[in-house]
Amino acid sequence: MKYYVLSESKENEMLVHEFDDETADMVMEEGLIHPLFIARFFIDDEAVSQPILYDFYTASPYPVISTKIKEIMELFCDVHKQEVQFVKATVSYKEQIWEDYWFLHVMFWLPCLDREKSVYDTYEDGMIVDFDKLVLDESRIKPRFGDPPLIFRLEEKPGVYLFHEKVVDAVMKVNPTGIKFYPVEEWHTFINQ
Repeated sequence: MKYYVLSESKENEMLVHEFDDETADMVMEEGLIHPLFIARFFIDDEAVSQPILYDFYTASPYPVISTKIKEIMELFCDVHKQEVQFVKATVSYKEQIWEDYWFLHVMFWLPCLDREKSVYDTYEDGMIVDFDKLVLDESRIKPRFGDPPLIFRLEEKPGVYLFHEKVVDAVMKVNPTGIKFYPVEEWHTFINQ
């Protein structure tokens, strides 16, 4: 099994980093979000003078994807198993609003960090701040519903989204913009800097 960490590409790093209060409350939900809710994200108007639309953004650290990516990911997600939910989203820049986006709400968190082999910094309370090296304990990544987990969050650091190579290969075939998948063994928190 090969897994990849989801990241923004260098050109769009930190462009979308704000959301309204209602969205802030919803993106932190661990369960299903109401299907009529629309998440609202904003491109930082101080970071760019003219927006370039990408298929993927992160908003501290929540993934925002275009319909193009959503349609591919849906092929691998059984939303009835309530592991992944696609929540309608908008991306705004000043007075412009684009509605062809979705908040990728991943509700499946998997405790599979190999604490012995990984290298990371923590806060005083033990919470992980960042990784210099991420190693997964593959013995803890068990098949679910007959298949290996395809999309999940690292329970020990929920801002880390992991994707099975089948999903990554399919997404990358449509040439999405603004998105990068790093093999786990190559990824670290500051890889884009």
